[in-house]
Amino acid sequence: MKKLISLAKTLSNLGLKRDSKLVYLLLKSASPPMEASVSMHPHEPVNLYGDEDEEDEEGNPIKREERKWEKMRRERIIQRSNRRTFNSQAEEDSEMNAWYKSLSNLGDSVILIPFNRTEVEKNEDVLNGLAEIFGIAPVRNYLDLKEKAYLIRGSHSSLGDVAKLKTIFPSLWSDIQAALSSKGLNEKEVIYMLYNQESAPEPERLAGFSKDPFYLGHDIGHSIFDSSDSDWEFKGMLSDFMKKIFSLYISDEESEEEPEEEPEEEFEELPANASAEIIKSNDQESFVQEHLKDFFNVTSEPNDTYGDVFAGAADGTISINIPNNLYLSKYYYLPLKKRDEAEELGAAIIKRLKDYMNSNQQYGTKGSGALSHLAGHVVLQDI
Repeated sequence: MKKLISLAKTLSNLGLKRDSKLVYLLLKSASPPMEASVSMHPHEPVNLYGDEDEEDEEGNPIKREERKWEKMRRERIIQRSNRRTFNSQAEEDSEMNAWYKSLSNLGDSVILIPFNRTEVEKNEDVLNGLAEIFGIAPVRNYLDLKEKAYLIRGSHSSLGDVAKLKTIFPSLWSDIQAALSSKGLNEKEVIYMLYNQESAPEPERLAGFSKDPFYLGHDIGHSIFDSSDSDWEFKGMLSDFMKKIFSLYISDEESEEEPEEEPEEEFEELPANASAEIIKSNDQESFVQEHLKDFFNVTSEPNDTYGDVFAGAADGTISINIPNNLYLSKYYYLPLKKRDEAEELGAAIIKRLKDYMNSNQQYGTKGSGALSHLAGHVVLQDI
């Protein structure tokens, strides 16, 4: 990786801009979507005075770029809800790989900035600094910050300013800049995701909930398709798939012997199929979500499976199973002659989901993804 970066810089210095850009594109395609994790220190240096010049002991102005900020020792590991101990470097590497893999199929570049909410709340400067990034200072406490800035509110009201991140947290930005340089990334193409890695206390926390790599993708999904400015694309493609696949399943009642006198063809009624159950349900979105388990590998409760499908698409483990039978309000079966059509629908929805995550996924390079509208901004992720 470092050799490729060095080659790209050398080509650029020689005036071979096109060749340099091609090497940088190669670097970008080889990099995981989560480019780095740069944790926020509990005692993070905070500069709340912006670009104002300070003075040295002799009264001479010190320009901002000449100030020396303390280098912080940052946690390398992203915490799960239950802290884990590691007995070797290999175990730590395996743990971090699991976090990186959770977003491996996204076409977007993300730098994760993990922090603990209780530590932020104890440090008034850090709390106010974060609020300044989102233009909502002052705030009373962390919950006040979250309610005003977190991603699920919608991108229009929760986009933080990268320029303020640089100014207010100079030591943190120095380490982020190092990560950008090591990957050859343009800072405007990256999403800077502040991530509360600490679970909420009872009773806010859902029973049995645990923050881990899978739920990073799961919760990011909620912040996209359940946000106040959601475009419905993710849920819409799943709804479209379910209506089409359900239409192939016929009620068991239709498999009984046909009457002796068949009606004329022009008056023949279509056999009852499972898609009618979606149409007649009081809440079609909830009905679809409840039955995603019939086709996708989901582990959450029936009212929370959209997030599981999103996480599976984000980490590349998404797959589909076409069952022979369904049970809704009654039993339905898939006629043998419809099996090929059902398999084609299954393959098509998997491709649509992968393309949604990364428009260039078929070429193995990065394209636009589910988070592309957030590029070049700071966001707060905490569900």
